[in-house]
Amino acid sequence: MHSIRILIIDDNPAEALLYGQMLKTVPDEDVEFMVTTTLDLGLEQLAGGRFDLALLGLGWRHEAAPPPLVQVRDLFPEIPVIVLGDTDDRTMALAAVRQGAQDYLVKGTVTSKSLLRAFRYAIERQRQLTILREMSLIDPLTGLYNRRGFFTLAEGHIRVAQRCRRSYVMVCADLDRLAEVNDRYGHGEGDRAIVTTAQILRGTFRQSDLMARIGGDEFVVLALDVQQEAEELLRQRLEEYTAEANARSRAAYRLSLRTWIARMEGGEAVDVGELLARADRELHRPDGSGGEARAPALVSAMNAAAPPAPPG
Repeated sequence: MHSIRILIIDDNPAEALLYGQMLKTVPDEDVEFMVTTTLDLGLEQLAGGRFDLALLGLGWRHEAAPPPLVQVRDLFPEIPVIVLGDTDDRTMALAAVRQGAQDYLVKGTVTSKSLLRAFRYAIERQRQLTILREMSLIDPLTGLYNRRGFFTLAEGHIRVAQRCRRSYVMVCADLDRLAEVNDRYGHGEGDRAIVTTAQILRGTFRQSDLMARIGGDEFVVLALDVQQEAEELLRQRLEEYTAEANARSRAAYRLSLRTWIARMEGGEAVDVGELLARADRELHRPDGSGGEARAPALVSAMNAAAPPAPPG
């Protein structure tokens, strides 16, 4: 059994360390924990993907932002969260569960054993929920989110970005000439091209970024906290990973991605469906230029150089 990795987020460092030390006293259990005292630092740690569970205190007072629990659940729906409340308040406990917490515990009433038992139950419940969720939200071919999954999760990501005034980018990519690959080399080869494209996106973007296949040859990525100067780096990385995939491939064709980037500054209201429709129009312009468009929140657009079409 691997160790349980816990992130404790509480603005009272003494209490947070106390609970961490309690976990260490349980015999025959391997528990690792890290303590952060601000929500921003906690979100950064969760983005690293190294934790099995978040233990969340409710001591913050964020008048202009959604509750910390909502922010954690919107950005990291796969990580179970247990809330530590200051009082045995039924209303607060029910609200925490409705907002996505796996459990609500009262500070000062838990023991090391009961705390660890709550962790194990929460992790298992979350695992079962994740299985059910992925059955409807995951594209079975690539393992990325499907269209339904993207729209479901993008809403939460954008809501957090708007309320916390965090910038983000949406990258739309089309796998060029997929129909020709299917017609000439068969749908099995077309599927391999789609899977390779998903691998290129995983290599280019962070694990915490929202990546999806929303159509046969259409992909989209939503990435928070991307600086404007980093957009060129994203373009370069996409081109480099695509070139590397083509260099390794023994296929008789080369992968080609047409891409378009929209940047949104924090606080801007955005309709994801409308933005995707705009991206589709730009990516399929007759001249193939994908020229820059100006609209609310849209700062830049780009096209990757297109390799040659399949031979013949």
